Amino acid sequence: MGNPNKEPSTVKEGNTSKAPFADHRNPATNEEGAAGLRETLKKLTSDRVIPYILVAPAVFLVLALTIYPSIYVIGTSFTDWNLTRTVTKYVGFQNYVDMASDPLVLRSLFNTSVFMVGSTALIIILGLALALALNQPVRFRAFFRSSVVLPWALTAVVVGVMWHSMLTPDVGIVDYMLMSARINVPFFLDPSIALGTMTVVEVWRSTGYGMIILLAGLQGINGTLYEAAHIDGAGFWNSLRFITLPLLIPTILVAIILLSIRSVNLIDIPLVVTGGGPARMTETLGLYMWKESFSFYHIGYGSSVAVVMFIFNLILTVFYIRVLTRS
Repeated sequence: MGNPNKEPSTVKEGNTSKAPFADHRNPATNEEGAAGLRETLKKLTSDRVIPYILVAPAVFLVLALTIYPSIYVIGTSFTDWNLTRTVTKYVGFQNYVDMASDPLVLRSLFNTSVFMVGSTALIIILGLALALALNQPVRFRAFFRSSVVLPWALTAVVVGVMWHSMLTPDVGIVDYMLMSARINVPFFLDPSIALGTMTVVEVWRSTGYGMIILLAGLQGINGTLYEAAHIDGAGFWNSLRFITLPLLIPTILVAIILLSIRSVNLIDIPLVVTGGGPARMTETLGLYMWKESFSFYHIGYGSSVAVVMFIFNLILTVFYIRVLTRS
Protein backbone atom coordinates (compact mmCIF):
# COMPACT_ATOMS: atom_id res chain seq x y z
CA MET A 1 0.00 0.00 0.00
CA GLY A 2 1.17 3.49 -0.71
CA ASN A 3 1.88 6.27 1.72
CA PRO A 4 -1.22 8.50 2.01
CA ASN A 5 0.97 11.53 3.00
CA LYS A 6 3.20 11.27 -0.10
CA GLU A 7 2.76 14.19 -2.58
CA PRO A 8 1.71 13.19 -6.06
CA SER A 9 4.60 13.02 -8.46
CA THR A 10 4.70 15.60 -11.23
CA VAL A 11 6.69 13.31 -13.47
CA LYS A 12 4.89 10.73 -15.46
CA GLU A 13 6.37 7.67 -17.00
CA GLY A 14 7.39 8.20 -20.60
CA ASN A 15 7.16 12.02 -20.19
CA THR A 16 10.22 13.99 -19.15
CA SER A 17 8.48 17.41 -19.02
CA LYS A 18 8.06 19.05 -15.67
CA ALA A 19 4.82 20.75 -14.72
CA PRO A 20 6.30 23.87 -13.10
CA PHE A 21 8.21 24.66 -16.35
CA ALA A 22 5.59 23.56 -18.81
CA ASP A 23 4.67 27.25 -19.59
CA HIS A 24 7.94 29.18 -19.69
CA ARG A 25 6.36 32.40 -21.05
CA ASN A 26 5.88 35.27 -18.63
CA PRO A 27 3.24 37.84 -19.72
CA ALA A 28 4.83 40.60 -17.63
CA THR A 29 8.24 40.04 -19.22
CA ASN A 30 6.74 40.04 -22.70
CA GLU A 31 4.99 43.34 -22.04
CA GLU A 32 8.22 44.91 -20.76
CA GLY A 33 10.10 43.72 -23.86
CA ALA A 34 7.44 45.10 -26.18
CA ALA A 35 7.47 48.40 -24.30
CA GLY A 36 11.26 48.59 -24.61
CA LEU A 37 11.07 47.85 -28.34
CA ARG A 38 8.46 50.56 -28.79
CA GLU A 39 10.65 53.03 -26.88
CA THR A 40 13.66 52.17 -29.04
CA LEU A 41 11.69 52.64 -32.24
CA LYS A 42 10.33 55.91 -30.92
CA LYS A 43 13.85 57.18 -30.27
CA LEU A 44 15.06 56.09 -33.72
CA THR A 45 12.16 57.85 -35.42
CA SER A 46 12.36 61.01 -33.30
CA ASP A 47 13.13 64.39 -34.85
CA ARG A 48 16.61 64.34 -33.34
CA VAL A 49 17.76 60.99 -34.71
CA ILE A 50 16.02 60.53 -38.05
CA PRO A 51 17.85 63.44 -39.79
CA TYR A 52 21.17 61.75 -39.05
CA ILE A 53 19.86 58.43 -40.37
CA LEU A 54 18.71 60.08 -43.60
CA VAL A 55 21.97 61.98 -44.15
CA ALA A 56 24.23 59.03 -43.25
CA PRO A 57 24.36 57.55 -46.82
CA ALA A 58 25.39 60.91 -48.28
CA VAL A 59 28.05 61.39 -45.60
CA PHE A 60 29.42 57.93 -46.28
CA LEU A 61 29.53 58.69 -50.01
CA VAL A 62 31.41 61.94 -49.40
CA LEU A 63 33.88 60.17 -47.14
CA ALA A 64 34.43 57.44 -49.71
CA LEU A 65 34.79 59.72 -52.74
CA THR A 66 36.40 62.83 -51.21
CA ILE A 67 38.01 62.38 -47.82
CA TYR A 68 39.70 59.04 -48.45
CA PRO A 69 41.19 60.03 -51.85
CA SER A 70 42.45 63.29 -50.32
CA ILE A 71 44.20 61.46 -47.51
CA TYR A 72 45.60 58.97 -50.03
CA VAL A 73 47.02 61.77 -52.19
CA ILE A 74 48.64 63.42 -49.18
CA GLY A 75 50.28 60.12 -48.26
CA THR A 76 51.41 59.57 -51.86
CA SER A 77 53.05 63.00 -51.95
CA PHE A 78 55.69 61.74 -49.50
CA THR A 79 56.78 58.93 -51.84
CA ASP A 80 58.71 58.69 -55.13
CA TRP A 81 55.98 56.65 -56.79
CA ASN A 82 56.74 56.39 -60.50
CA LEU A 83 54.73 54.26 -62.90
CA THR A 84 57.90 53.26 -64.77
CA ARG A 85 59.36 51.62 -61.65
CA THR A 86 58.16 48.74 -59.54
CA VAL A 87 59.68 49.96 -56.27
CA THR A 88 58.25 52.91 -54.35
CA LYS A 89 60.15 54.51 -51.48
CA TYR A 90 59.26 57.01 -48.78
CA VAL A 91 61.12 60.27 -49.45
CA GLY A 92 59.59 62.60 -46.87
CA PHE A 93 59.40 66.23 -48.00
CA GLN A 94 61.80 65.77 -50.92
CA ASN A 95 59.04 66.27 -53.49
CA TYR A 96 58.15 69.60 -51.92
CA VAL A 97 61.82 70.64 -51.85
CA ASP A 98 62.18 69.78 -55.54
CA MET A 99 58.99 71.66 -56.32
CA ALA A 100 60.22 74.80 -54.54
CA SER A 101 63.33 74.85 -56.74
CA ASP A 102 61.54 74.02 -60.00
CA PRO A 103 61.17 77.16 -62.19
CA LEU A 104 58.21 75.57 -63.98
CA VAL A 105 56.27 75.51 -60.70
CA LEU A 106 56.84 79.21 -60.14
CA ARG A 107 55.82 79.91 -63.73
CA SER A 108 52.70 77.76 -63.33
CA LEU A 109 51.81 79.56 -60.11
CA PHE A 110 52.17 82.92 -61.87
CA ASN A 111 50.07 81.76 -64.81
CA THR A 112 47.40 80.41 -62.48
CA SER A 113 47.21 83.70 -60.56
CA VAL A 114 46.95 85.78 -63.75
CA PHE A 115 44.41 83.41 -65.27
CA MET A 116 42.34 83.30 -62.08
CA VAL A 117 42.25 87.07 -61.50
CA GLY A 118 41.62 87.93 -65.15
CA SER A 119 38.93 85.34 -65.85
CA THR A 120 37.13 85.81 -62.53
CA ALA A 121 37.03 89.60 -62.84
CA LEU A 122 35.73 89.52 -66.41
CA ILE A 123 33.16 86.83 -65.64
CA ILE A 124 31.82 88.81 -62.67
CA ILE A 125 31.63 92.07 -64.63
CA LEU A 126 30.03 90.58 -67.74
CA GLY A 127 27.80 88.27 -65.70
CA LEU A 128 26.54 91.19 -63.62
CA ALA A 129 25.82 93.25 -66.72
CA LEU A 130 23.88 90.39 -68.29
CA ALA A 131 22.05 89.63 -65.04
CA LEU A 132 20.96 93.27 -64.72
CA ALA A 133 19.77 93.33 -68.33
CA LEU A 134 17.95 90.00 -68.21
CA ASN A 135 16.37 90.76 -64.85
CA GLN A 136 14.21 93.36 -66.58
CA PRO A 137 10.83 92.47 -68.12
CA VAL A 138 12.09 92.38 -71.73
CA ARG A 139 10.65 90.35 -74.58
CA PHE A 140 12.12 86.90 -75.22
CA ARG A 141 13.85 87.04 -71.84
CA ALA A 142 13.82 83.26 -71.42
CA PHE A 143 15.40 82.83 -74.86
CA PHE A 144 18.21 85.26 -74.11
CA ARG A 145 18.89 83.65 -70.73
CA SER A 146 19.13 80.24 -72.34
CA SER A 147 21.43 81.57 -75.06
CA VAL A 148 23.83 83.04 -72.51
CA VAL A 149 23.94 79.80 -70.51
CA LEU A 150 24.41 77.60 -73.60
CA PRO A 151 28.27 77.84 -73.68
CA TRP A 152 28.38 76.62 -70.07
CA ALA A 153 26.30 73.60 -71.06
CA LEU A 154 28.95 72.57 -73.58
CA THR A 155 31.80 70.33 -72.48
CA ALA A 156 35.00 72.24 -71.80
CA VAL A 157 36.95 70.00 -74.17
CA VAL A 158 34.48 70.76 -76.98
CA VAL A 159 34.79 74.48 -76.30
CA GLY A 160 38.59 74.24 -76.29
CA VAL A 161 38.73 72.32 -79.56
CA MET A 162 36.32 74.76 -81.19
CA TRP A 163 38.33 77.83 -80.20
CA HIS A 164 41.63 76.18 -81.06
CA SER A 165 40.32 75.38 -84.52
CA MET A 166 39.13 78.95 -85.06
CA LEU A 167 42.45 80.45 -83.90
CA THR A 168 44.83 78.03 -85.63
CA PRO A 169 47.13 79.92 -88.05
CA ASP A 170 46.31 79.66 -91.78
CA VAL A 171 43.22 77.46 -91.30
CA GLY A 172 41.26 79.09 -88.46
CA ILE A 173 38.39 81.39 -89.37
CA VAL A 174 39.38 84.05 -86.83
CA ASP A 175 43.01 84.00 -87.94
CA TYR A 176 41.90 84.18 -91.59
CA MET A 177 39.72 87.24 -90.93
CA LEU A 178 42.51 88.99 -89.07
CA MET A 179 45.01 88.19 -91.80
CA SER A 180 42.56 89.57 -94.37
CA ALA A 181 42.67 92.82 -92.43
CA ARG A 182 46.49 92.54 -92.35
CA ILE A 183 46.50 91.93 -88.61
CA ASN A 184 48.85 89.21 -87.44
CA VAL A 185 48.17 87.88 -83.94
CA PRO A 186 50.32 84.93 -82.80
CA PHE A 187 47.69 83.37 -80.57
CA PHE A 188 49.78 80.31 -79.68
CA LEU A 189 53.36 81.48 -80.29
CA ASP A 190 53.63 84.34 -77.78
CA PRO A 191 53.28 83.22 -74.12
CA SER A 192 51.46 86.38 -73.02
CA ILE A 193 48.99 86.26 -75.91
CA ALA A 194 48.48 82.52 -75.44
CA LEU A 195 47.66 83.05 -71.76
CA GLY A 196 45.24 85.81 -72.73
CA THR A 197 43.67 83.49 -75.29
CA MET A 198 43.03 80.88 -72.59
CA THR A 199 41.45 83.57 -70.42
CA VAL A 200 39.15 84.71 -73.22
CA VAL A 201 38.00 81.14 -73.89
CA GLU A 202 37.25 80.57 -70.20
CA VAL A 203 35.36 83.87 -69.97
CA TRP A 204 33.30 83.00 -73.05
CA ARG A 205 32.33 79.66 -71.55
CA SER A 206 31.73 80.63 -67.90
CA THR A 207 30.03 84.04 -68.18
CA GLY A 208 26.63 82.34 -68.27
CA TYR A 209 27.47 80.48 -65.06
CA GLY A 210 28.35 83.75 -63.33
CA MET A 211 25.18 85.34 -64.68
CA ILE A 212 23.01 82.58 -63.17
CA ILE A 213 24.50 83.08 -59.71
CA LEU A 214 24.22 86.87 -59.83
CA LEU A 215 20.72 86.74 -61.31
CA ALA A 216 19.62 84.59 -58.37
CA GLY A 217 21.04 87.22 -56.03
CA LEU A 218 19.25 90.04 -57.87
CA GLN A 219 15.92 88.26 -57.65
CA GLY A 220 16.37 88.03 -53.89
CA ILE A 221 16.45 91.82 -53.49
CA ASN A 222 13.18 93.34 -52.36
CA GLY A 223 11.63 95.33 -55.21
CA THR A 224 10.11 97.89 -52.84
CA LEU A 225 13.61 99.29 -52.27
CA TYR A 226 13.85 100.27 -55.93
CA GLU A 227 10.35 101.73 -55.83
CA ALA A 228 11.24 103.89 -52.85
CA ALA A 229 14.49 104.99 -54.51
CA HIS A 230 12.59 105.87 -57.71
CA ILE A 231 10.14 107.97 -55.72
CA ASP A 232 13.07 109.80 -54.13
CA GLY A 233 14.43 110.59 -57.59
CA ALA A 234 17.27 108.05 -57.73
CA GLY A 235 18.31 106.95 -61.19
CA PHE A 236 19.76 103.68 -62.42
CA TRP A 237 23.34 104.35 -61.37
CA ASN A 238 22.42 105.55 -57.87
CA SER A 239 20.17 102.52 -57.38
CA LEU A 240 23.00 100.27 -58.59
CA ARG A 241 25.52 101.91 -56.29
CA PHE A 242 23.48 102.24 -53.10
CA ILE A 243 21.03 99.31 -53.35
CA THR A 244 22.06 96.62 -55.80
CA LEU A 245 25.80 96.30 -55.19
CA PRO A 246 25.71 96.46 -51.34
CA LEU A 247 22.98 93.80 -51.17
CA LEU A 248 24.66 91.71 -53.85
CA ILE A 249 28.09 91.55 -52.18
CA PRO A 250 27.48 88.14 -50.48
CA THR A 251 26.37 86.63 -53.80
CA ILE A 252 29.34 88.15 -55.62
CA LEU A 253 31.74 86.69 -53.04
CA VAL A 254 30.16 83.24 -53.41
CA ALA A 255 30.60 83.48 -57.19
CA ILE A 256 34.23 84.58 -56.74
CA ILE A 257 34.93 81.59 -54.46
CA LEU A 258 33.48 79.09 -56.95
CA LEU A 259 35.17 80.67 -59.97
CA SER A 260 38.53 80.96 -58.22
CA ILE A 261 38.56 77.31 -57.19
CA ARG A 262 37.61 76.33 -60.73
CA SER A 263 40.42 78.46 -62.19
CA VAL A 264 43.04 76.87 -59.94
CA ASN A 265 41.87 73.32 -60.68
CA LEU A 266 41.22 73.85 -64.38
CA ILE A 267 42.95 71.38 -66.72
CA ASP A 268 40.83 70.90 -69.84
CA ILE A 269 40.82 74.44 -71.26
CA PRO A 270 44.62 75.00 -70.98
CA LEU A 271 45.29 71.44 -72.17
CA VAL A 272 43.16 71.68 -75.31
CA VAL A 273 43.67 75.35 -76.24
CA THR A 274 47.45 75.77 -75.80
CA GLY A 275 48.66 72.46 -74.35
CA GLY A 276 50.83 74.51 -72.01
CA GLY A 277 52.84 75.88 -74.94
CA PRO A 278 54.85 77.44 -76.21
CA ALA A 279 57.64 75.62 -74.32
CA ARG A 280 55.38 74.97 -71.29
CA MET A 281 55.13 78.72 -70.67
CA THR A 282 51.35 78.79 -70.28
CA GLU A 283 50.92 75.83 -67.94
CA THR A 284 48.69 76.37 -64.93
CA LEU A 285 49.06 74.43 -61.69
CA GLY A 286 46.31 72.03 -62.72
CA LEU A 287 47.89 71.31 -66.09
CA TYR A 288 51.36 71.04 -64.56
CA MET A 289 50.07 68.50 -62.04
CA TRP A 290 48.33 66.53 -64.80
CA LYS A 291 51.44 66.39 -67.00
CA GLU A 292 53.77 65.36 -64.19
CA SER A 293 51.37 62.61 -63.11
CA PHE A 294 50.05 61.20 -66.38
CA SER A 295 52.54 62.28 -69.05
CA PHE A 296 55.80 61.77 -67.15
CA TYR A 297 54.34 59.21 -64.69
CA HIS A 298 55.69 61.00 -61.58
CA ILE A 299 52.70 60.15 -59.40
CA GLY A 300 54.40 61.06 -56.12
CA TYR A 301 55.60 64.41 -57.39
CA GLY A 302 52.25 65.14 -59.03
CA SER A 303 50.52 64.37 -55.73
CA SER A 304 52.67 66.98 -53.99
CA VAL A 305 51.58 69.53 -56.61
CA ALA A 306 47.95 68.56 -55.93
CA VAL A 307 48.48 69.16 -52.21
CA VAL A 308 49.88 72.63 -52.96
CA MET A 309 46.81 73.33 -55.11
CA PHE A 310 44.60 72.27 -52.21
CA ILE A 311 46.43 74.62 -49.83
CA PHE A 312 46.16 77.44 -52.38
CA ASN A 313 42.40 76.90 -52.68
CA LEU A 314 42.05 76.69 -48.91
CA ILE A 315 43.82 80.00 -48.37
CA LEU A 316 41.64 81.71 -50.99
CA THR A 317 38.45 80.25 -49.53
CA VAL A 318 39.31 81.30 -45.97
CA PHE A 319 40.13 84.80 -47.17
CA TYR A 320 36.87 85.11 -49.10
CA ILE A 321 34.82 83.76 -46.20
CA ARG A 322 36.37 86.31 -43.84
CA VAL A 323 35.51 89.10 -46.27
CA LEU A 324 31.99 87.67 -46.62
CA THR A 325 31.56 87.55 -42.83
CA ARG A 326 32.66 91.14 -42.46
CA SER A 327 30.37 92.29 -45.25
